[in-house]
Amino acid sequence: MSKGKAHANYLGREGIVGHSNASDIAFLYQVSTIRDPKWNIGDKVELPDGRKFRYAKSSGVCTDETAVEFTAAEVQTYNTVVDTALAGANAVVVNGGTHDILTEDCLRGGYIICYSSVGPAQFRGVIGNTAATTGVDFTVYLDAPLVTQVTAGAGVEVFYNPWAAVSSASNDVTCSKAGMPAASASAANMYLWVQTCGPCWCPPTNASFADANDRGAYWRHSGAIEGEIANASKDAGLNSTQYAGYLLTKGFTAGPLIMLQGD
Repeated sequence: MSKGKAHANYLGREGIVGHSNASDIAFLYQVSTIRDPKWNIGDKVELPDGRKFRYAKSSGVCTDETAVEFTAAEVQTYNTVVDTALAGANAVVVNGGTHDILTEDCLRGGYIICYSSVGPAQFRGVIGNTAATTGVDFTVYLDAPLVTQVTAGAGVEVFYNPWAAVSSASNDVTCSKAGMPAASASAANMYLWVQTCGPCWCPPTNASFADANDRGAYWRHSGAIEGEIANASKDAGLNSTQYAGYLLTKGFTAGPLIMLQGD
């Protein structure tokens, strides 16, 4: 990818009437090993009915029958800034440490925290980076200039674009769910769209919705949805406190449709 920021696209904002019987959103259901040049990882598309989708890259199999989870961690463990970056700087040089090979601009859409003893921590988005072999210093380009100086030796943490690594839920309760894949990806390193918000179907854990007034839904470790956390039918240690959304349909047996509440 080249340097840059994520884009948000609002389809239908202009009020143009679409074709009466041909889809104009078919691209949302396409999966490929090649990135569509029109989109970068993390780009967002919003439909007029409130459905939102993010362009993502798989780190493993992504099935459209369960939610996918974010699998990326830090680029490397906590490290330091190599050279002093003055107020107004749009880049910082990070000390090589434990990171893997970094290709040019592979961190686009990620995040960086610059710590300093002379001012507040500064949180910025990443618009690009220099290439680096394992453990070698690399430059991170910021989406906004530094407000205060970051001195050489100050602490720094760098994070991948979260949408650059999603996969089907692995029953790992330490991974947060990203949303429902619009279509399945059969392996790692495939590009797909993930629905994060708006009306959607999600696989339910029926027993957890024990009461008629259970309208809120939470992501389960498996990528399904479940009812309120206190429900006695849940499995100890396998429940999530991550809110997914609320049920749209009356009762529970139909669907259920859920109003996803991500972005």
